[in-house]
Amino acid sequence: MANETKISFALSFVSGFVDTAGFIALFGLFTAHVTGNLVLAGAAFTGSGGHGNLLGKLLMLPVFVLGVVFAAYLIKYKKANALHLIVIQACFIGFFALAGAYTLHDQINPANAAVAAVASFAVFGMAIQNIYMRKLLTIYTPNTVMTGNFTQFSSDIFNASDYYLFKKNTRDPEEIKAVLSSLKKVSIVLTGFLAGCFLGALLVKMIGLICCLLPALLLLWVKMQPGLIKLSKL
Repeated sequence: MANETKISFALSFVSGFVDTAGFIALFGLFTAHVTGNLVLAGAAFTGSGGHGNLLGKLLMLPVFVLGVVFAAYLIKYKKANALHLIVIQACFIGFFALAGAYTLHDQINPANAAVAAVASFAVFGMAIQNIYMRKLLTIYTPNTVMTGNFTQFSSDIFNASDYYLFKKNTRDPEEIKAVLSSLKKVSIVLTGFLAGCFLGALLVKMIGLICCLLPALLLLWVKMQPGLIKLSKL
């Protein structure tokens, strides 16, 4: 597996793992797909959806903004590169795992302030991933929210099918080459995210939020990859 492919898979795995483990352990609160909390807040407002804590869900939005502002400041004024930010993110995800294991192991009240406090570590960390993907690792497929990627995947499937099944002799070979390259990249990200979702769900049920030490360690592994080190020196 090429270095770029491994990095894309790993970062999308982190997103899926943290988001799913957090959603289960934090009583229906998103940490990576943070705008999903707006939908959940609307449901909580009417007492629907099976999860409460309206205020906690809304508080994740300013926490996310603070994470983005913090990372953007480091990029612009401190010349931080992706390696620096990945290490910082790993620390926040690690804090999330440890704080969650210590404070939420017997928590049954979604409105408890500890839930929002623990969630803030993960939301802040995932905000950092969002900004370094957007500002620094632009050659990689976005890997924190999958809606756009699934749209691209569907479009690529259509274009590839159209080329091979119906119009093979009327399409530019370079065009289909680009389509297949895009399809490969987005498939890796979707697969990584899905794998993270399933493993995150399984492990958080088995051992609780301490399982999020796994994505934290995976981020440190990503930080050491030669392709990322070379890119960060450009």
